Amino acid sequence: MSDKSNTPDWSLLPGRPAEFFGLRKGFERNDLRRAYNSLIKVYKPERNPEEFQRIRGAYEQLDEQLRYGRTIVQQPVAREWTEQEPPIVRREVVTTTAKPAKLVDRLRDESPEAIYGELKDKASKSPFDFYALALLSDVVEPAPLSFANWFVAGIAAHPAEIALQQLLHDFFRGPQHVDQSHLLVTLLPAVARAVRNDHFYPLTEAAWLMVLRDRPFHEFERLLAECEAELCDAQIAGKMVFTIQLLKTAMWRDPTGAWTQRQCEFIDQNFEQIPNWLEWEVDLLGAARDYRAVRDRSLQPGTLRHQIDEAIVAYFSEPQHVGDRAVLAIQVEILRQSDQLLEEFPIADEGDGAMFLVWNWISADVGSRHLSSEAHQPVNEELWVPRGRVLIARLGEKQSYTLANIRDMAVYFFRWGAIAIAWFWIFGSISITMNALGPDDPGFVVLEVVTGICVATVALFYIIKFTNKRSWHPWLRRHWERRYHALYRRELLEFQQRSRVPGQFFRALFNHLADTDATAKWINHFVQQDYAPAFLAIAQRFEA
Repeated sequence: MSDKSNTPDWSLLPGRPAEFFGLRKGFERNDLRRAYNSLIKVYKPERNPEEFQRIRGAYEQLDEQLRYGRTIVQQPVAREWTEQEPPIVRREVVTTTAKPAKLVDRLRDESPEAIYGELKDKASKSPFDFYALALLSDVVEPAPLSFANWFVAGIAAHPAEIALQQLLHDFFRGPQHVDQSHLLVTLLPAVARAVRNDHFYPLTEAAWLMVLRDRPFHEFERLLAECEAELCDAQIAGKMVFTIQLLKTAMWRDPTGAWTQRQCEFIDQNFEQIPNWLEWEVDLLGAARDYRAVRDRSLQPGTLRHQIDEAIVAYFSEPQHVGDRAVLAIQVEILRQSDQLLEEFPIADEGDGAMFLVWNWISADVGSRHLSSEAHQPVNEELWVPRGRVLIARLGEKQSYTLANIRDMAVYFFRWGAIAIAWFWIFGSISITMNALGPDDPGFVVLEVVTGICVATVALFYIIKFTNKRSWHPWLRRHWERRYHALYRRELLEFQQRSRVPGQFFRALFNHLADTDATAKWINHFVQQDYAPAFLAIAQRFEA
């Protein structure tokens, strides 16, 4: 931090967040994300909590503007509101730092209670009166939500006053009490009745996330339906942005999945109206939705699979720094318990692909905030391709000397030997009988026809057996799958540990070597379905 050229200009916050991030006019979400990630790598939440909160707040302001395509935040407060907040009122949400004015002058000579009573009894209140009442209520009537309720009343009386909406928005975005979520059950419907249009969605988004995290899901569902029934001028685009944001958390807390299914169908039906800057979230949401559909509800606590699942849920449903911390912790745990990957991620589990896809997306996003650019070094193909070829050759030689291979060979020869003996006995018996009867005996002709039918049937049976993939290929696959688990899988995981190559290169390497021989072909077949080395490859990127 000694390099002043890399130190952001904190004086630009909170009024000029785009300049703070060094963004030019017309910037996009990817530009904002890159600028934010570069700062977070320096000002990590565990080491610089105050700086992180300011950076995060500025990022959320701009990100919300881009997602909703509007500027509900950072609107200038009206000039007549530039009265300094009274010293006795402590409220972080208000950041105006203008000159002292009439309210402050009156507080020097009058009590807050007298001024509050006078403003409260006024028949016609100005927007600033509601602002002053909100400030004074913290001293005169310190009810849990009296501060916010005055802003809601002001919005209802002055729907076009953006400054009141900004202050209420900042209240929802600011720090909240742990036990305050139940109070939002009455506040949010009042906001919906006051706003009545799709400004309601960005205005209250942060409050809904609190309700989702702290209240029963059925209460969230009922409350949202009640609020949306009050909106009479809401556009589909605004509702979709809001729904996509809430679904990230809601899908993990929806006990039946019915609400989640309805919202996903709503997004699918109106997909053409999704702004292009939200496509990343929609794709990630789709991957999470697929994983949730096959997610094992009986995950055993303490297992590596269960810990990865918990980190996925934390990433989607907790504040970003909490989710990031959970993902980083599990990456370390995967490195520490790499042998468990072989046991907990068998090839036959179809849900592993969905879990890995989500984990890959999540890890890439978290890595963009916590990994330096040096973590993405190019792979030395000249080094690892020959070593992969040597590994394939060694594994091919190894299979001939194992008990598993001897057992399979014994079963193979016993099976076909028994079949050969049985048919030899049948045809031998028929031949002896035919010789005893003689060619002129009618029974001889019957046995001859029966023998021909038997031979034709056996021939047809084996032709079908060896040419029909439904019968032959599954047996062959099971045969090689047993070998893969018994002989190859651990060595392939150790190869990943030594090489530290990206998972994509690891799979491409064995695909490239698949034409070497039958062993290489089947190893490649199962490597493409084996997610244990893939999970390990992701975790290795995070290794210090």
